[in-house]
Amino acid sequence: MSKKLILSLLALLGLCACNGTDVSQSSTSINSSSEHDHIYGTTYEYDENYHWLEVLCDCEGAEIKEQHQFNTYGVCEICHYVKEDKLAKGLVFELNEDKKSYYVKDAGTSTQEVYVNIPSTYNNLPVTKIGDNAFRLKSGLEYIFIPDTITYIGEEAFYGCTMANIILPDTLSSVGNSAFKGCSSLKITELPSSLKEVGESMFDGCDGITSIKIHEGIKVINRFAFNNCANLEKVELPSGLEKILASAFFNCGKLNDIEIPQSVSEIGVNAFYNCSLKSITLGDNLKEIADGVFTNNYDLTSVTFGKGLTSIGKTAFKNCSKLTSISLPDSLESIGESAFEGCALLTNIHIGASLKTIGASAFSGCTSIETIEVSSDNQNYSGANGCLIDKQTKTIINGFAKSTIPNNGEVTSIGDSAFLNIVGLEAVTISSNITKVGNSAFKGCSSLKTLTIESGETSFGTNTFESCSSLDNVSLPSGLKISNAMFKNCSSLTNLTINCGVTSIGSGAFYQCTKLDNVTIPSSVTSIDNGAFSYCKGLKKIDIHANIESLPTQMLESCESLETMILSASIKSIPYNSLVSCSKIKEVYFLGDYASWSAVEIGDGPYSEKNPLNSSSVTIYCYSENKPTADQLNTYKHYWHYGSDGNIEKWTEGNL
Repeated sequence: MSKKLILSLLALLGLCACNGTDVSQSSTSINSSSEHDHIYGTTYEYDENYHWLEVLCDCEGAEIKEQHQFNTYGVCEICHYVKEDKLAKGLVFELNEDKKSYYVKDAGTSTQEVYVNIPSTYNNLPVTKIGDNAFRLKSGLEYIFIPDTITYIGEEAFYGCTMANIILPDTLSSVGNSAFKGCSSLKITELPSSLKEVGESMFDGCDGITSIKIHEGIKVINRFAFNNCANLEKVELPSGLEKILASAFFNCGKLNDIEIPQSVSEIGVNAFYNCSLKSITLGDNLKEIADGVFTNNYDLTSVTFGKGLTSIGKTAFKNCSKLTSISLPDSLESIGESAFEGCALLTNIHIGASLKTIGASAFSGCTSIETIEVSSDNQNYSGANGCLIDKQTKTIINGFAKSTIPNNGEVTSIGDSAFLNIVGLEAVTISSNITKVGNSAFKGCSSLKTLTIESGETSFGTNTFESCSSLDNVSLPSGLKISNAMFKNCSSLTNLTINCGVTSIGSGAFYQCTKLDNVTIPSSVTSIDNGAFSYCKGLKKIDIHANIESLPTQMLESCESLETMILSASIKSIPYNSLVSCSKIKEVYFLGDYASWSAVEIGDGPYSEKNPLNSSSVTIYCYSENKPTADQLNTYKHYWHYGSDGNIEKWTEGNL
C-alpha cells in the first residue's frame, strides 16, 4: 500500500504520525518537540479542487489533500463542497430577524432543474434556515443539498416533493412538522445527532425509506413521525431515546427490526400499530403501555416487560396472533379492554398480586389458553375453576377451554365475550346463581355440544351462543326471555324445546339454524321480533301458539323447506314479508274458527312479492273441536282438531 493512501486512511480516522507511528491523542495533547504526531480534527477544509481534514497542530505542510469526489449534482461526496456553477439559481431569500443571516423563503425558479444545491451564503451572509412550505409540492426534483450552515427546516418545507436523495447536515438542530411528509421516493438512511427530536409527521408516507439510523442525541420521536412508511423494515434507535409518541410508526407494515432502548419512558397510543415486529423487550423506565401500541403485529412471538410496568392499555396487543407466552410483572396494576384479544396462540398467563383492573374482553379469542393462574394474594381477582373472576362484581371476565362455571355463588354473572371463540369448551351449565350472561359470552365456541340453563330468571345479552356450531340440543326454561341472535348460526341445532313460560323471542334469535326441522312456540310467548327464524332452511313445520296479533317482519324468511304451519287464533295479520321465499307451504292450521280466519289480513307486497298464503296450492284449515255442522260445511269445507294422540287430525268427509 502506498504511503499516500496510508496517510489518507489515517486522516479519515483523525490521526496521522509524522514519524510513521500511529497514536491516539486528543487535540489538547500536542507534543512541542520537533518530531511529533500531527493531530487532525473531524471538519473538512477545502478549495475548488481539494479537501483535507483540519490540522490542529502548528506544523506547516501537515495537510493531506485529496481531490474532490463529485456526484452527478456537483457535490463532493466526502466534504460536501459544491461546485460554483452547480449552486441553485432562482431561490427566494429573506433576511432573518437578526438581520445577520438569510433563510430560503421559496424555491422560486430553482426547481426547473432536477436538483437543488442550496448555497451556504447569500449576499455574503450565511443561509441558516429553510422556511415553511419553501419547496412544498415541487415535482420533478431528484436531489436536494442542504449546506452545514442550515440549523432549521420549517414546517412542510419539502411536503410532497419527489426527490429521492437529500443530505441533512450535522448542524441541523430543529425540523418543523411534516417537513418531508409525502416525499414518497425519499431514501434517507440516517438522522444527524444535532437534532433533539424527530418532528411530528416528519417522514409521514415516505415509502422510499427502508432502513434508518437515528443517532445519539435525539430524545423524542414525535407523533406520526414515520406514519405509513410502507417499506420501512429496520430502525436503529439511540440509547438515550426517551419518548416514542403516538402513531410514530403507525402502519409501517414491513417494520420487523427495532430494539427499544432501556431509556424509553413513554410509548404513545398506536405507536407500532400494524407493524411486523417479531420480538420486543421493554425497559424498567416504561411504566405504561398506551392503547393500541402493538395492535395487529401478527408476527410478534415474544414480549419482555420491564419490572416497573403498571398499566397495559386497551387493545395494546390485540391480534398478536403468534404471541405464545407472556410473563406479566408483579408491578402491573391494570390491563385495558381487549388488551390481548385475538392472541390465539397464547398458552399461559400468570397474574400477580398487584393487579387491580382488567378490562372487558382482555383475553377474548385467546383460544389456546386452557386455564389461568392468579396469585392467591390478589385481592381483586381469582382463577377459580380455571376462570378469571372479578371478586368484587362476581363476574367471569374470561373463561377458557378447561374452565367450568362455579355454581357455589362465587359467580353471579358472565361478562361480555367472556368465552368468545374458545375452542375445546364442550359443556356449559349456567346455574340458577347466574343472574346475567353478557353479549357474545359464548359466541363462536365451536366445540360446545351440551348446554344446560337452570333458571329462566337469568338474563342473556345479544349473540350469546351465536355460531356454536356443535350445539345440537337446547331446552329453554320457563320464564326465559330469548335474546336477540341468541342462537344465531347454530348450524347443528336439531332439537329445540321452548318450554311453557318463555315470554319472548328476540330478533334473529334462531337465524340460520339450518338443521331445525320442527319448532313449537308456546302460548306464553307474547313477543316475537323480526327475523326470529329466518333462513332456517331445514324447517318443515312450525307450531305458533304465541299470543301475538301479527307475524313479525321476516320471521320465517327463506325457510324454503317449510310445508306446515299452525297459527294462533290471536293472529290478525300476516304481512307478505314475514314469509318471503317460503314457496313450499302446503297446509296452514289455524287455531281459530272460520269467522276469525276470514278477518285475518293476508298482505301482498308490491309487484311479484306475493304472500304464499294467498296461493291456491295452500290449504287453510280452521279449528273445530267437534265435528263441523252442515251449516259450517256449507260455509267452509276445511277443518281440523287435535286427535287423542295430540297430533293434527283433519275433519274430512270420511270421519264426519
